[in-house]
Amino acid sequence: MLYVFDMGNVVITHIHCLEAIARAYHLDEERFLADYRSYDVPLMEGSVPTPVYWAHVERRFGVAIQGEPFAEFFHPVPNPDVMETIARLRREGKRVVCGSNTIGPHWDILSRMGLTDGLFDATYPSHMVRLSKPEPEYYRYILDHERTDAESSWFIDDYRWNTDAAAKVGMHALQYDWQSEASHVALRSL
Repeated sequence: MLYVFDMGNVVITHIHCLEAIARAYHLDEERFLADYRSYDVPLMEGSVPTPVYWAHVERRFGVAIQGEPFAEFFHPVPNPDVMETIARLRREGKRVVCGSNTIGPHWDILSRMGLTDGLFDATYPSHMVRLSKPEPEYYRYILDHERTDAESSWFIDDYRWNTDAAAKVGMHALQYDWQSEASHVALRSL
């Protein structure tokens, strides 16, 4: 059995940083977030490097960006319940991988925290595989690389559209809410 865990709001919590970036650079939050949505998928799929995005923000909003805000304002917190579930599954001999929509600066921080290669048997960060959820190709990419079929796998994610997409390719799926006791019980039953 293969278990594929999402990273944000599953393995880690407190992942949002855009509002803090907007405040730090005195940007109109609504306009900044609306503009970001045009770049979200290209950033996650690695087709737009973060320096190119920040150059766009400088031009669009007339601000000078210092350093890498995606790193500076990203302060994830490990979720001990999920980390223990991952450790238990691996002790039981199950294959556990990470399938996450992410960007390079966030992934670098997670790697330094020991939450990527050290925690999982393999990782499939969207910016490196150049695919993202909820596209069916993303799930198939993981299944192909893991040499397993969908029916022999679980996908755990916080967003319903991602778990629904995993189910459509035939995977078992669990929508996880780190603030819900029912989710913690469901997780422990894996």
